Amino acid sequence: MQVLTDALAKAGQLSDAFICRVMEHKLMEMDRVLFEEQSLRKNWVVEHRDVPRELLTDHGLIQFSRRYYWNKKTGERRYLVDELVGIEPHE
Repeated sequence: MQVLTDALAKAGQLSDAFICRVMEHKLMEMDRVLFEEQSLRKNWVVEHRDVPRELLTDHGLIQFSRRYYWNKKTGERRYLVDELVGIEPHE
C-alpha cells in the first residue's frame, strides 16, 4: 500500500508542477499577444519590458515576466496581462 501511496503523491507533485509551467507559458503568451496586437491595447505603450512576477498558488509557485504599459491619453500605468486575468496588484 505504501508504494501506491508514494506513487500517488509523486503524481500529484508532477501534476502541480505541470499546471504551474502551463500557466507561466500562457501568461507570457497573453502578454506577447497584447504587445503584438496593438488593436487590443489602444493608446497603451510599453514602458518596461520583462518585469518579473511571482504568484504562490495552491499548485505551487508561478513565475513569469510581463510588460508594464503607459496610456498616452490618461497617463495611467498598468500591467495589462495582470488586469486581463484578474491578478490584483501586490497579490
